[in-house]
Amino acid sequence: MYAYDAYLLDCAIRQKSPLLTLDLKLKTAAQKIKIETLEV
Repeated sequence: MYAYDAYLLDCAIRQKSPLLTLDLKLKTAAQKIKIETLEV
């Protein structure tokens, strides 16, 4: 995971917002820490 990916996860947590991404690895990481993800 790159720092940019961690930043996106952090923003989703802080803003209490779902994460919209096409990156499968980022989506998997988000789901592991209970961040809601949106399907495109």
